[in-house]
Amino acid sequence: MDTRELLELYSAGKRDFFCAQLGSFNLSGANLSGADLRNADLLFANLSNVDLRGADLRGAILRGADLRGADLRGVIFNRANLYTTDFYKANLSRANLSETNLKGAFLSKTNLSGTDFRGANLSYTDLHGAHVEDARFGWNIGISEDMKLDLERRGAIFEDSLKGRSEII
Repeated sequence: MDTRELLELYSAGKRDFFCAQLGSFNLSGANLSGADLRNADLLFANLSNVDLRGADLRGAILRGADLRGADLRGVIFNRANLYTTDFYKANLSRANLSETNLKGAFLSKTNLSGTDFRGANLSYTDLHGAHVEDARFGWNIGISEDMKLDLERRGAIFEDSLKGRSEII
């Protein structure tokens, strides 16, 4: 079965089979925008340059996946396992990464503007050169004070240290 046949299964509504097979295929450059991939096993999948805008990947396993250059605007990754995932130069603006495991993930030079990181594990996560304007952090594991100050200087918002701010967030 090639990638095109796999994508036809997805289009035909064979979601369970599609999700079970994803990890073993190279889907580089595929258009999966708006896909419902909740709880999908995408372990080590090649999803570089894929279009997943607005997709639902809640609870998905993307450990070690290649998402370099992917369009992930507005993707819901809530509670996903993104351990050691490579997002180099991906667009994750307005994505929901709350309560995700991003331990060891590579987010260097990634667009993270407006992204929700509240409750995410950011231990050993590389955020160098990432665009973090209006990205929301709070209650994160693995963020040092130095990293926190650097992210705040670059426009990130830390909700666990608002120090009496009264506006609704």
